[in-house]
Amino acid sequence: MPLALRTEQRASFLEKLENAVGGSNVTPFQLHVAGLDWVRNSEKTRWFLVLKLKRPENDGLNLLLAVTNSVVRHLGLEMLYTDQDAKGDGALEKECVDRLPADKRGLKDRKQRRQGATVPADRTENFHFSLAWQLEEPSKASIESADALEPVKRLNISCGLVKIKIGNTIHDIPLPDGALTAHCLGNMWSER
Repeated sequence: MPLALRTEQRASFLEKLENAVGGSNVTPFQLHVAGLDWVRNSEKTRWFLVLKLKRPENDGLNLLLAVTNSVVRHLGLEMLYTDQDAKGDGALEKECVDRLPADKRGLKDRKQRRQGATVPADRTENFHFSLAWQLEEPSKASIESADALEPVKRLNISCGLVKIKIGNTIHDIPLPDGALTAHCLGNMWSER
């Protein structure tokens, strides 16, 4: 899902996202493929053949989404994948807004924020890799056969960085080394 950044927002967005990911303690993780599926875009103008993903053990995808949404919300943009959130209220994204790296916060403030941190909503069903697309709805046979390709479920993909495309430039944001605590997101902003 793309974000519409104004030219003057681009540098600030990238800097804030680099700081947020760097301070998140989301360490490199493995992605496991759940299967193939055909999904349509929101305008119903294209269909995509995608690799569906399982929720990683460390919940890295949901944590990275929450960190990204904190930056997006801070810039006044529409957050990603929040429209279908029936299970959660976006508390994590709200909790992360306006946070600074640990070295720019007082100890008391960090402790208070850790105590109020929440676990992100599970949006695993939104995470995928697009393999191909077409303009017309796929045939029923194509839809039914997509999930029949069992070997694809053995694929594992290493995730050690976040790739961000802004304009025509792709930026790599490496995931930090260190221990991830998925149960207490307050550690996302703890001292190093």
